[in-house]
Order: sequence, then C-alpha cells, then structure tokens
Amino acid sequence: MSTTVRDNPEQSRYEIHDGETLEGFPERGTTGRKTAFTPTRALTPARGSW
Repeated sequence: MSTTVRDNPEQSRYEIHDGETLEGFPERGTTGRKTAFTPTRALTPARGSW
C-alpha cells in the first residue's frame, strides 16, 4: 500500500491514509492566512509505523 495525505475540509484536518485506511491526522485551525496544527493523532495499530 502507499501512504497518502488528504485534505478533509469538512473535518478541518489533513488525514494520513495507507490505501483507504485512515491511519492518523493532525487537526488544524485557520485564522486568515495562518494555519496551526495540533500534534498528529496516530490510530492504533499504525502508531509509530510511519
């Protein structure tokens, strides 16, 4: 499988996918032209594998 990052504007986050499986995501907040990211939430069992 290949790892990809996808924008999910409905959830206000980018998502890390392995194939079609959601592996983790950092949430984001946007103010004007600035974007802040929280630490990435890794979903088990993918934690630490990328």
